[in-house]
Amino acid sequence: MPTNRVLPVDRVLRDGSWFSRLHATTDRARQDPVTVRILAYRFEHAGRAAADHRLVTSLLAAGRFPARQLATLYQERWKVESVLAELKTCRRGAHAVLSSKTPDGAAADLGPPAGPPVPCAS
Repeated sequence: MPTNRVLPVDRVLRDGSWFSRLHATTDRARQDPVTVRILAYRFEHAGRAAADHRLVTSLLAAGRFPARQLATLYQERWKVESVLAELKTCRRGAHAVLSSKTPDGAAADLGPPAGPPVPCAS
């Protein structure tokens, strides 16, 4: 969610997150809002300036899903996504697709290494 998008604050929670409402693009009359929880946080990227982020989630139970934990897990998810993108474009070529959804399946899709790792030129 872009940080410049204005979202209504319905209720602020103890962990700093808040409840808001979003409308589906198909809800042109804006009659059926969906309640979401917004987490605003700053993430320190290695070697880069800190960046502000907002996470929109349907996980509304702040006690069960603390904001700090969700933000950390979200960043971990994107690290994994970045590695998978690197594997898909550099290891297999831009037009090959890994069909597996599990780590073991992806390893089988990739097959044994052809030699020492070669850095991907981005």
